[in-house]
Amino acid sequence: MNRLFSFLREIESYPKRYMGIAAGFLCWIFIEVFGFLPTLLLAFLIVAGYALGRVADTRERWQDVIERLWDPDRFDP
Repeated sequence: MNRLFSFLREIESYPKRYMGIAAGFLCWIFIEVFGFLPTLLLAFLIVAGYALGRVADTRERWQDVIERLWDPDRFDP
């Protein structure tokens, strides 16, 4: 029972991340019914849902995230 309360507290602290995961999972179910690379798509949608929820939780701008991902200097030592 303690683990359940701990899990629920974790969900309450980052609700948009877990809503993103749920949305990705729901999309996968619809795609699974129609049958389109379900395993690969499941992994992609869950990661994308988590990433979108994380961006929404931290209130970052999309432009900042894309600039940080595509910055050519981020790999320089």
